[in-house]
Amino acid sequence: MGDDEDMWLSSADWMNRNMMRRVEIAWPIIDAKNRARILQECCQVYLDDNQDAWLLQADGSYKLAAELALSKAPVFSAQQYLMQKYAD
Repeated sequence: MGDDEDMWLSSADWMNRNMMRRVEIAWPIIDAKNRARILQECCQVYLDDNQDAWLLQADGSYKLAAELALSKAPVFSAQQYLMQKYAD
C-alpha cells in the first residue's frame, strides 16, 4: 500500500437488531505506518488463516478452509495467533 492510497476504518455490525437509532462512523487512517501495520497485523493474519476461515465457493456456498486442505502449510488460526500475541 503506497503513501497515496486511502484506508478507512468503520464499524461493521450491520445486523437487523442494530439498524434502528444507528449512527455509523468511519475514519481515515492517515499515517502510512499505521496503514501498513493494519494490513500486516490484521488483514494478512486473517488471509493466512487456514484453520478457522470460511472460503466462498463458485456456487455461492461456503466451506471451512480446514476441510478443503488446499495447502500443505502448517495449521494457522488467526484467532489463536491474535489471542497469544495480545495476551497479557
